Order: sequence, then structure tokens, then C-alpha cells
Amino acid sequence: MDPTELATHRGWPRSSTTEHLNVLLDTSIISETRRGKHRYVRLSDAEVAETIERLAALAPTGRSLAAGSTPRPTAASGGARLLHAPRRPTRRPTA
Repeated sequence: MDPTELATHRGWPRSSTTEHLNVLLDTSIISETRRGKHRYVRLSDAEVAETIERLAALAPTGRSLAAGSTPRPTAASGGARLLHAPRRPTRRPTA
């Protein structure tokens, strides 16, 4: 999916979407294909997709777990969300 399409579809700011996608690229969770001016991103492989599915099934919903929340929808059903994680400082090579 093109990052601009993703941002528009989800109602997220384009700059935030790009920043989050860059973090996912840096950690090899997603891969990127460029075609002309456009870039397309996708999950790196089936193992990453399976891990995300398992984590999504374990993640709490917006409701309290004590209130007896129901299982969270899987990524395949559109229930996955990007989570904000603090960005680690990039190490620069020393000369």
C-alpha cells in the first residue's frame, strides 16, 4: 500500500504515517518497493504477519480487562493499529 493512501484511508496525518513507516522499515518489519515517484510498503514476510496476528489477539482493547473485554479483532479483519514507540537514537559511525 502507498503511505499516502494508508494515511488518507485511516485519517492519520501523512507526516506521522511516514515517520511510523520509517521506523518499521528500519526494523525490517515492513519492506518497501519504489515505482517511479511512488513507494509501496508491505509486511516483510509471513513470519512477521503471523507474529502481528498473535500479538493483536493478546492485546487489550480500549475497554478495561477487568470489565471482561472481548477479544480484539485480528489484523486480517482490519483491527490492527500502529502503536507509537519512542524512537531510539540513531548511532552515527565514528571516523
